[in-house]
Amino acid sequence: MTKCLLPDAFTKDQTYTIIVLPFAGAPLEVFRVRKWTEAYDIFWQTANALKDAEQRLGFEHRDMHWGQILVSSTSAGRKRNDKEELKVTLIDFGLSRMDSMEGDTWWTAFEDEVFEGEGEYQFDIYRMMREHIEDGKGWETFEPRTNIMVNLFTIRCIIGFLTAPQWLHYLLRKLIKNKGLRAPSPVSASSSALVVRERKAYELVLGLEDRLGSSLHDLAAYPYRPRTKTKSRRKTVLLEAVGASSSRLTCAGDVVAFYQAI
Repeated sequence: MTKCLLPDAFTKDQTYTIIVLPFAGAPLEVFRVRKWTEAYDIFWQTANALKDAEQRLGFEHRDMHWGQILVSSTSAGRKRNDKEELKVTLIDFGLSRMDSMEGDTWWTAFEDEVFEGEGEYQFDIYRMMREHIEDGKGWETFEPRTNIMVNLFTIRCIIGFLTAPQWLHYLLRKLIKNKGLRAPSPVSASSSALVVRERKAYELVLGLEDRLGSSLHDLAAYPYRPRTKTKSRRKTVLLEAVGASSSRLTCAGDVVAFYQAI
């Protein structure tokens, strides 16, 4: 049976299943991010969700492009203001990997054509995941560094897991480069609290992208090159928080802890 049969091809006795899902917002690809504090919030919620799923279920999304990240606002269609909150929901787990409560492992093999795409960072991530996962035990193994390949730190993160950071790095790059956000004005003695928060969020988002990209750059064949220039204040904040020689970020738990330390 093909996937494209029309309903009139079935008999009158055919039964159907209707799935009703709540509205969880617009894809990040089209959602308007107005300021750096919102970009900061979107990343933070996404990283925390991945961290919790990693720790509870050995979860990897493996396909977390910005069409799979839904963002909604408490404004419910009204014009947003500074008091509105955003809510992030991750969707589409068709290519994900997880451990069930009964001890089984659920995962889906990738079709070959997934690795043939060009022109988007997400296609590079698919190939990086294949390289690191197939060098190990296969797609059924838990490799949380794929989650970071976007898109934090717990002692229980197992060294060598490979998948969470990639998608989180992807997410940071989309927020920085594709949402039309401009660098906010430097903070002065007369700056308001809103201006200070916006500037801090900007520095944290850019600093995390640098730090995460540098961490992933240590992986073989990773096509990212960290920026050669880092503004002194942002660099100082990051290095003072975790130390210049801190270990690489290998899972979403690592990223969350690094984020909290800042």
